[in-house]
Amino acid sequence: MTDDGTLRERFLDELTSPDAGAPPDAPAAGDRDVTAYWRRLVAANRGTLVDPGNPDLLVPGQKEAFWSLAREAHQQWLDRRNLDQNFRDRWPFDRTEQAYFSKQGMVLLYNVYHLAPYAMGQPELVLPYDKLKGIGREQYLTP
Repeated sequence: MTDDGTLRERFLDELTSPDAGAPPDAPAAGDRDVTAYWRRLVAANRGTLVDPGNPDLLVPGQKEAFWSLAREAHQQWLDRRNLDQNFRDRWPFDRTEQAYFSKQGMVLLYNVYHLAPYAMGQPELVLPYDKLKGIGREQYLTP
């Protein structure tokens, strides 16, 4: 079994190999533009890539504060849409493991039928960077 540090280095080596980003049926050299892009991308972001040994984006002990902030974002989402109490009771807040970072903050992404009916699409709750200070790991909170 390999330790996490070695796995991370293997992952980064694969991303920066000459064939990185090439389709499986591409020539061995791969697409030079794509390869150069991947190398620049990994080099520019090496310090902010998630550490496989500690993949949590949150400061230890801040999980409940994070979900409290997410519940507030959910309430704001409901309020902006002027949704009545019946809707709120039928579609309560729930946690998700799907998230990404945008210019506005961390975005929690929900599948249809998770927080709302299909007709409302995939709800997204935005947690602004300034509200995540002290909750999220600082290295991930740069817009």
